[in-house]
Amino acid sequence: MTISDKKKFLITVTFLVVILDQILKIWVKTAMDLGDSFSFFERVFNLDWNFFFIEFTENPGMAFGMMIPGALGKPLLTIFRIIVVTIGIFYVKSIKIIIIKLSQPFQLLHQHPQKRDVKHLLRA
Repeated sequence: MTISDKKKFLITVTFLVVILDQILKIWVKTAMDLGDSFSFFERVFNLDWNFFFIEFTENPGMAFGMMIPGALGKPLLTIFRIIVVTIGIFYVKSIKIIIIKLSQPFQLLHQHPQKRDVKHLLRA
C-alpha cells in the first residue's frame, strides 16, 4: 500500500466515522427523549449484554460541563472552536513542512550510491 493509498484509506475511514456519528446523533435526537437510554447489544443484536448503553444527554457548554453564561455563550463558544481548529490545521501543516525539510538529507542515503549528491549535504 503506497502513501497515497494510505491517505485515501484514512480519509475514507474518517469520513465514514463522521457520517456515522452524525447519523447516530440525528437518530438519538429524533427518536429518544432527554434522559432515555438503552442497551445497544440488547436492542440491536438481542443479546443480554448490559455494558454498552446509548443515552441521550445534552451538554450545554464545553468540556467538563463548563459554560459561558448568557445569550452569547453558545456563539462565543462556536467562534472559539473555529479559531482553535484553524490554528490546529496551520500548526499541523507547519510541522509537516519541518519534518519534510529535516528528512531531505536522509532521503539521499536511500538513493543509489552513484546518484548521491554529497556536495548537497555539505552545502546545507
